[in-house]
Amino acid sequence: MIRPAIEKWYKENAEKTDAFARYLWENPEEGHHEFKSCRANADFLRAEGFEVKTFNARGDDAPDTAIIATFGHGHPVVGIYGEYDALPGLGQNDVPYRSEKEGFGHGCGHNLMAAGCTSAVCAVKAAMEAENLPGTIVYLGCPAEEGGCGKMYMLEDGYFDMLDCLLGWHPRTNDLALGEKLQMTMGHAVIEFHGVSAHAAVAPEKGRSALDACELMNVGVQYLREHCTSDVRIHYSYLAAGEKPNVVPRYAALDYYFRSKDLKSCHELMERIKKVAYGAAMMTETECVFNVNYIHSGCQPLSSMNEIMYNALLKMPPLEYTKEEYDYADKLFEAFDGTKPDKELTSLPTKIEKPRGEFYFAAGSTDVGCVTYKIPTARIFGLGMCRNVAMHSWGAVATAGNSIGFKAARYAGAALAECACDILAQPEKISVFKDELKRRLEGKFTTQIFPKKKNAK
Repeated sequence: MIRPAIEKWYKENAEKTDAFARYLWENPEEGHHEFKSCRANADFLRAEGFEVKTFNARGDDAPDTAIIATFGHGHPVVGIYGEYDALPGLGQNDVPYRSEKEGFGHGCGHNLMAAGCTSAVCAVKAAMEAENLPGTIVYLGCPAEEGGCGKMYMLEDGYFDMLDCLLGWHPRTNDLALGEKLQMTMGHAVIEFHGVSAHAAVAPEKGRSALDACELMNVGVQYLREHCTSDVRIHYSYLAAGEKPNVVPRYAALDYYFRSKDLKSCHELMERIKKVAYGAAMMTETECVFNVNYIHSGCQPLSSMNEIMYNALLKMPPLEYTKEEYDYADKLFEAFDGTKPDKELTSLPTKIEKPRGEFYFAAGSTDVGCVTYKIPTARIFGLGMCRNVAMHSWGAVATAGNSIGFKAARYAGAALAECACDILAQPEKISVFKDELKRRLEGKFTTQIFPKKKNAK
């Protein structure tokens, strides 16, 4: 059984938590522009008695996007982080079929994550007061997880330094599972080519096309893929490609993400991509400027932290949905790709998966990876979304805005709260976590490239 104070807090604050998740869902904002989300999250925590600081993570001359909220004093210091950025082109109504709205949508369920993790620290506070538990609970509201590396800015500025350990939850389409995935190291670069403009018909020989350089670079990268290990992923889009066909473009630019299994191989991959870029510039007699914005690590799970998290999960009562909620999910399941739920599985994940007991490489990246190399971290994944739908899709948005997602947020939040209280009650565990992290990183290449602030105050 979970702690009575945690159970009591959720019974008394379920509607408030759900309303917060719904507000974020109805007001989706892009990364580094989560101004309303940050303010609403901070207001929630202030009303619960937390000491709250907000700030702009990038140091931009703009409203605040990040939160540090604390309660208690002394060690152990347990952090729980939340995210609240949304994704472009995923506006969706609260219905179990594609019903498009203009703008952003919570296709990764960050509205649920913020609500669940915010509720978790509030429930921990209630338990600390009821049981006189020592230590400090901290909530970190983090912007721009989707490629914007909000946590890297916060880590570089020292906002994670106070923590002894960190906990988190992310909604997904599967049953609730421990974070045992190493995930991918990820880099981001903007490649700019500068050429010479000229009339494309009258004097083409006087022009040097920056667009041609982009095209040749992309072709070169396609050939590079054949000679990379199977864990490598490279994605790109155009940022600028000229304006008029009859003018040789003097400027063009590409936006590149590149991923691999670890930091060392990601740095090596960057150098190979850079050679392709400079080769394209040489062929077109243009100038290449290769701007590396960041390279951050994959995640480093810890057995010792997963053990205490799993023990907390085992205290949780079953997650239950109504017939109406299952009917909604069944329709969504079928609407997504025309199939029906398997007889052996319901359309909604509700169970707790037994851990594998080993860490394994998996696709996907997150900026929390850079934090896991500095702070002992445990994460759980799953619940809140219909099986069979893809993350970053309208189907994920459809359950993130109603009771299906809201129940999962409260459930996961209660599990995080229980785990955090278990750590506060056993401060000797902190040295175990830190020793394991040190041991696992020993001998590893750990150099990360942190993004530079654009408009420092």
